[in-house]
Amino acid sequence: MNCGSAGGEATFAGLGGCAVHAPLSRSRAMNGIIYLVGLVVVIMAILSFFGLR
Repeated sequence: MNCGSAGGEATFAGLGGCAVHAPLSRSRAMNGIIYLVGLVVVIMAILSFFGLR
């Protein structure tokens, strides 16, 4: 059984002390959430700028 971690991947503690690698889709989901939050912040800044004028 290979319990070593590959380079650069996120790991979580699994059964027996081995590391369970996070799927790539989890990283993509986090990037999507960060992108959406940033997009909402930019839109709110633009709307507040036009609302003040």
